Amino acid sequence: MTLQKIRKLEAIADLWPLALIAVLAAALAVGLFSPGDAAAATATTGATAAPGTPLAAAPRLAPGVKPQAGYEAPTERLMVANPTPIFSDLDHTSAQTGRLDTVGAPVTVLAKVKGYDWLLVGKDGVGIGYVPRSLLTPRG
Repeated sequence: MTLQKIRKLEAIADLWPLALIAVLAAALAVGLFSPGDAAAATATTGATAAPGTPLAAAPRLAPGVKPQAGYEAPTERLMVANPTPIFSDLDHTSAQTGRLDTVGAPVTVLAKVKGYDWLLVGKDGVGIGYVPRSLLTPRG
């Protein structure tokens, strides 16, 4: 391989990260995805992060679900251990936004609430409420 060919390959290798950034920026601009989609994809695929990893963007929340001060990426794949209500806030007396009734059913966890043992559960990438971690169990 000639020196000229090597330099051309180096120039291309130097430019591909910029091209990738441009494509991602264009996709964001036209609404192909939103920053919150990464959290939804992680929760849906069952991928997990290191404990304490903050989310890059606050998750989208359904109406009536109270936003919290901080969220961390999910650290484990979970399923329902005991039937439980889904709450609008981190309090057993807050309004219920739904239920997890089927023991053994997988749960879509969008985030862990920073500093609390509560999880934001979701549907279609949108947070529908909070569940105490103690009412869920790891799935295989």
